[in-house]
Amino acid sequence: FAVKILSDAEATCKEVENVILDTANILEAGDLFVFYIASHGGRKVDEDKANENWCLYDGIIWDEDIVWLFSKFKPGVRILVITDQCHSGGIFKGNTREIFKQTTRSTLTRQPPPTWNARAAIESKDFPMLIHFAACQEKQTSQEGLGGGIWTQTLINVLVEADEKIRHTNCPYSYRNWFDDAKKSTMQQCKQQQEPLLVESASVTDDFRNKSALT
Repeated sequence: FAVKILSDAEATCKEVENVILDTANILEAGDLFVFYIASHGGRKVDEDKANENWCLYDGIIWDEDIVWLFSKFKPGVRILVITDQCHSGGIFKGNTREIFKQTTRSTLTRQPPPTWNARAAIESKDFPMLIHFAACQEKQTSQEGLGGGIWTQTLINVLVEADEKIRHTNCPYSYRNWFDDAKKSTMQQCKQQQEPLLVESASVTDDFRNKSALT
């Protein structure tokens, strides 16, 4: 992988936006993009309707706009999004524009059109193949451990353990395997108070889903 890291004052809304859109212009069908974010996550509820967001250094990006950013990748591009944030399970649920109008807009340089519908986009086969590893359900918080988020630490630990187990068997350790093992361990550590969530766009294929993770 070519790695780009944004931390602290570098992790602005504009820079995150630029990284996603610039990468979308480069990758072709079959390529793999991994986006990992560890930050605060917010949630706003209006009349029992909720929107979630990423809290960055200088502002927020709402879920509707996050879906729009990732929609700019070409069909067939494979994307893994890992979020270690409170309320992260709601990021890719796909709100409608009617719901989104009730919230504060994101601080993006480029905005989706007024007719943008995130739910329709995620359910379209033309959307890039996106798998989301969320740290928790949309109504939950993401807990911290010694040295960082429990979800992040657990994902790393189970992947290292799996590598040792499968190295000599040549058996693929799929995204589903990775997520399920990490979810089980996370829930044990958090005493069932944090339940990770896996979300897929409708375009995800079995070939991507069952492929060895990060290959």
